[in-house]
Amino acid sequence: MTSHHKQHNLTFRTWNIGAPDDYDLLASWWRGHGVLPTPRALLPSLGIIVSDTGPVPAVPTHVHDGIPTPGPHVEHSAPLAACAIYQDNTSPVAFVGWVLTNPAAPAAMRYRAVTHLPAAVEEVCKSIGRCTCCFLTGEMTMFRKLLSLGWQSEHVSHQFWKVFRDTPGFDFSASAESISSAGAPAKETAAAGSSQDGAPTVPQTGAAEGRVC
Repeated sequence: MTSHHKQHNLTFRTWNIGAPDDYDLLASWWRGHGVLPTPRALLPSLGIIVSDTGPVPAVPTHVHDGIPTPGPHVEHSAPLAACAIYQDNTSPVAFVGWVLTNPAAPAAMRYRAVTHLPAAVEEVCKSIGRCTCCFLTGEMTMFRKLLSLGWQSEHVSHQFWKVFRDTPGFDFSASAESISSAGAPAKETAAAGSSQDGAPTVPQTGAAEGRVC
């Protein structure tokens, strides 16, 4: 009796946020984590998707005299994690945010994929002439991984952000999803109002607290 052991090989590619497939994939992950998808218009053209790739064990095509004839091996690719890379046009600096994982993937694979992101980010940044990168994260898993790879953390800070909806020339109505309570579905804004300690709460998007989804 023989058994097949699936080999896990993490690879990455840059995303095409303008293509429906890539954005729809990210949006489904955000929804799977229970948060509103970030509008496509707020995502940069450059980002990374980490996948588990490798051969799928051959499936017998037919059986002759009790002996199965294996079919050809097929390559599979299962997306597991992603992040965005913003670039500054006036300096060789990049900013990483919107770290996201596939909610349907096993926890162990999500962990492997998300901790693979810093090395992938470094490789991509170097290839486009970016000598410095700021990684925005509030997750201890990523925090420890970044430290182990030589990234520096100077102090603990909070990430604040605001959407300027009156920006001239920008059409927010073109985004299918809203990141404000006004456009969020009632089910996802039920918590908007006040928390148990009386502090005001807001609907969460994928950027909430800079966390890894």
